[in-house]
Amino acid sequence: MEEKITLQEQLQAEVELCAEAEEMRARLAARKQELEEILHDLEARIEEEEERSNNLTAEKKKLQLNIQVKFGALPSLSLIERAWEVI
Repeated sequence: MEEKITLQEQLQAEVELCAEAEEMRARLAARKQELEEILHDLEARIEEEEERSNNLTAEKKKLQLNIQVKFGALPSLSLIERAWEVI
């Protein structure tokens, strides 16, 4: 009889551990999903910022060319900087 009680207690402890492990697995799966969504959002933001940076670089090159055409020579760096500040 005592052995049966001990076995029941062990079984109950294992059932509780299994339930705790399942809860932890569910929490980890939810956290993983949350982190994957955050990662996806950050990747999208990086792509947007890279596109924005590329557009700004292209616009800067256009402005530099316009300055060169307008002034007929290679402008000084300070002139380009002043023109860039206006934008």
